[in-house]
Amino acid sequence: RLSPVDKSILRLAVYQLKCCGEIPPKVVINFKNARVMDSSGVEAIDALTRRYEESGRNLLLRHLSRDCKAILKQAGPHCSYEEDDPTYKVAFNY
Repeated sequence: RLSPVDKSILRLAVYQLKCCGEIPPKVVINFKNARVMDSSGVEAIDALTRRYEESGRNLLLRHLSRDCKAILKQAGPHCSYEEDDPTYKVAFNY
């Protein structure tokens, strides 16, 4: 699961998309100090990505683990691949 702080950050991003008109056309979300623990976190990232796509904004997701990137459906193409990406596993029911 995402930590309460990480969930709050994702909620804030969704709020900004719905209620604020001044969101930049290019958005980067850095997960360097976060860890996606299970499928609920993956689903939240996919839902957030869908909202950014629908609003016509460019989204980049940084520092997700390779395992997390493999599970993401909507957000996969928006992920960066970097040398210092984390290596944690995500609990997921395939």
